Amino acid sequence: NATSIFVSWEVPILNDLNGILVNYSINYSGIEIDTVPRVIYLSNPNLTNQSITLIDLEEYTTYSINVSSYTKVGKGPDAILTHRTNQDVECYIHLCELGSANLE
Repeated sequence: NATSIFVSWEVPILNDLNGILVNYSINYSGIEIDTVPRVIYLSNPNLTNQSITLIDLEEYTTYSINVSSYTKVGKGPDAILTHRTNQDVECYIHLCELGSANLE
């Protein structure tokens, strides 16, 4: 539906990580509307499941979405994008690699 966005990503390149991957954070907020930024943490990430559906969004609204990876050392590379929800259909986006995707 138009109030959700399906977001998926690939695991960061292991050589680029400073340790074992411990979680992801997904930060998102509406750009044109006054919304409180939301953060979702995926702890102990399963390396075969890098996706989430953001729900309860506003129709036809542009959202800023930032996916970050974390190790015990700290925050890794980000993938940042903006995406507009549709008026009447569900949205799907895929980030190829954390740190290299800047999509509009």
